[in-house]
Amino acid sequence: MPPSNSPLLELNNCICFSQHGERDLPSMLSGGDLDGDRYYIMWDERAKVKTVFLPAEYPIQKPLDIGRSVNAEDMTDFFIQFMEGDQLGRIAVQHRVMADQKEEGVLHENCIVLSEMHSTAVDFSKTGIPVSLFLTLKAVG
Repeated sequence: MPPSNSPLLELNNCICFSQHGERDLPSMLSGGDLDGDRYYIMWDERAKVKTVFLPAEYPIQKPLDIGRSVNAEDMTDFFIQFMEGDQLGRIAVQHRVMADQKEEGVLHENCIVLSEMHSTAVDFSKTGIPVSLFLTLKAVG
C-alpha cells in the first residue's frame, strides 16, 4: 500500500508496477514487454503462492538477419511461414494437459521442454525463428 500522501492513490483502473527491486514484476509475469498482455488481479487468500521458483532462463533467440532491406516478397514469405509453422496454441494446450496429468505438474521434464518451446514460439513474429513441428511432436510424446 502506498503512503497516504502518494499520488498513486489518485489513480483508478490501472496497475502500477514498482521500479525497485532486483527484477521488475512485469518481466516475472510475462517477459516484461507489456505489449498488450492482460493481467487478472485476484485477492483470494487461497490463491497465495505456496512455493517460489527461480525464473526459467532460456537462451536468447537472435533474430534472423537477411542481410538486406525487407521487401514485399519477404513479408509474404514470412506470413506464409508463420501460418504454416505456428505451434503456439498446440504447445500451450499440451503443456496444460501434461501438467494436469503428471504428478510433478509443471516441473515434469516434458513440461519444462514445452515451456522453452512456448517461449520460442511466442517470439517467432519478432525473431523469425519457428519452433520445429518435429520437436513439438517429440516433446509431447
